[in-house]
Amino acid sequence: MEDTRKQIVDLIAQAEEAIPPEQMADLPPGPYLSGAPEWHAYEHTVWQCGESIRQLLAKKSSLRRDLDLQDSFLRIVCNVKAKRGRQSFVMLLGYTSCAHLAPELVGQLSDPFVTGHVIDTLLKMRCADYVTQVQPFAGHNTAWVRKKAITYVDRYRDGYRDREESHNSPLPHHAAYGSELRGSADQASST
Repeated sequence: MEDTRKQIVDLIAQAEEAIPPEQMADLPPGPYLSGAPEWHAYEHTVWQCGESIRQLLAKKSSLRRDLDLQDSFLRIVCNVKAKRGRQSFVMLLGYTSCAHLAPELVGQLSDPFVTGHVIDTLLKMRCADYVTQVQPFAGHNTAWVRKKAITYVDRYRDGYRDREESHNSPLPHHAAYGSELRGSADQASST
């Protein structure tokens, strides 16, 4: 296990070394990215380091609970200079053993390069405390991000409502979907 941990630590160092010291401007949109900017070479490097770590953790799952490794993953996640390269590192936190990092992770929700990955990771962490922060993304332009946000809000809205002590108020995310969902939810509850 020590050998695997050392490999992970080395990959973290490689990812951190690849991140430029200054924020780089986005590249022009590419022909295959639906108007999204092309990736910088360092973004690919950082992303691949995270993916390699994921593969190592699949073989040594006990290392997912290593608090020092979790903190290192979060350090990269919170470094906005890594842009989309952070996506694979966000996904490394998608375990209940990492749920204590959710307050820092949720701070990345507003970054369009990782929004969907953060929501997906909050789902995997089983962190129910962020309905208010995730709800605005239930109307996101990107379908998969929107679906993840809807799944999150639907899964955890009862806890949200209990904390708000407003059982008779409309669910906060339904306004983002439109009235057709309210009608189908009303029909489902009457059957």
